[in-house]
Amino acid sequence: AALFLGACGSTAVTGQGEADSAAVQTVAENAASESESASEMQTETQEEKADWTVMVYLCGTDLESGGGMASANLDALKKAGASDRVNFIVQTGGASEWKTEGINPDKLQRFSVKGGEMTKLEELPLANMGDPETFGDFLAWGAKTYPAQKYMAVVWDHGGGPLSGAVSDELYNSIMTVPELVKGISEAGVQFEVIGFDACLMASLE
Repeated sequence: AALFLGACGSTAVTGQGEADSAAVQTVAENAASESESASEMQTETQEEKADWTVMVYLCGTDLESGGGMASANLDALKKAGASDRVNFIVQTGGASEWKTEGINPDKLQRFSVKGGEMTKLEELPLANMGDPETFGDFLAWGAKTYPAQKYMAVVWDHGGGPLSGAVSDELYNSIMTVPELVKGISEAGVQFEVIGFDACLMASLE
C-alpha cells in the first residue's frame, strides 16, 4: 500500500513509505543478526560434541562366568588410545560372576573406558539384559549422556543368527530375538552409523 500511494506523488505518503522501508530494513537486520547468533550457538554445540560415542552392550553370560572372556575384551578396550573425540561406554550384566574387579553381578552397571581406566558412571537394579527395553534404555542413555556426531553400538555375547538372535542372559535364561533387537534399537531413537555384533553367527545376510 505504501508503494502504491507513493506513486501518486504525495510527499506525506512518500515520507511514510521511506519510514516503512527503514523499519523493514531494521527488522531484517535484526532477524539476520539473530539468525547468525543462533547459527554460531549451534556450531559451538556441535564443536562440543565428540566425533563418536561407542556403546558396548556387554552381556557376560557363561562366557564371562566360565572363562572371563568379557573381562578379556574389557582389558583390550582399556588399551585403546585415550581421546576426547571418542567416548567408550559399557553396560555390564547377565553373568553370575565377573573376573573384573568392581563389576557387581547383582547389578546392571555402566562404565566409561578411557586411558586404561574404567570409571563407574551408574548402577541400576538387576534386569534382564536379554530384554529389548533394557537394551534400548542403555542406547538412549548413552546418546543423551555422551552426545556425539556419530554413534556405534556393539552387542557382545552369544549369538544364534536370525533364528535365535543374540544376548543370552544366564541369570534370566533368555535371549533376544532379531525382532526384539530391532525393537530395542528403534525405541532408543538413536541414528547409528554402525551396529556391530561381537557374537557368533550374526553376520548372515538375514
